[in-house]
Amino acid sequence: MQCDFEAHEGPLRGFYGCGGVQIKRCIFANLSSSSRGGGVCVDGTHQLELRSSTFFNCHTPQFGGGLFAHSSMNFVSSACFMDCSAGGNNDDVGHGAYLSCFSSSQETNINQCFVVGCTREPNGKCSSIYFTTTSQSFSRSNFTLNRILPYEVIQSDTVNRVSSFDIFHNCTSSPVITHGSVSYLEYYEFIGNKQDVNHYGSLNLSGGGDIRNSIFALNTYAEVGVSTVNCV
Repeated sequence: MQCDFEAHEGPLRGFYGCGGVQIKRCIFANLSSSSRGGGVCVDGTHQLELRSSTFFNCHTPQFGGGLFAHSSMNFVSSACFMDCSAGGNNDDVGHGAYLSCFSSSQETNINQCFVVGCTREPNGKCSSIYFTTTSQSFSRSNFTLNRILPYEVIQSDTVNRVSSFDIFHNCTSSPVITHGSVSYLEYYEFIGNKQDVNHYGSLNLSGGGDIRNSIFALNTYAEVGVSTVNCV
């Protein structure tokens, strides 16, 4: 059974008996949860499709300040995550969104999203968006004013399939892709990202990779954290 939610306001969780969960044009504002997912929690063998929705000032002490998804497929498009936070000083929490699947062969796609102020806390640990146990792609998204110390704005502990046309402005660091295979990034902008702790710098691809047609300007510390990355 497909469960559809459109123009909904208020928290969403449970989804018992749903084969698919479709969320469109919803607003999740000023919400908190003592469990995973401050605004939305999808945990089960569902397929999640989330479009044109806003998460504002959502919080959880666990994972996924705005959105927590552990499903068989995640598709997130034209979503806005603003001033969301998760997990306090814990690691790998996903202040905006925590996205995972049951298998690394199942896909998570996030595109045309805006992530700002996730989190604004000066000591918030990683990450604004966290990917794990999935085949992942993210593109055409804007990450601005995300205060992550001392780690990364995006962490991907999984297979990185496609990454392009993303913008990182005035964050405390930019993406780190860890534990994955070789990564290929194209048409990126890294502008004014100030890393306050000399940890990863602006970009770290621990599996190596190629960076093409990208712009680095006004960033502090090393632009690339691993010598196996080729800039073209």
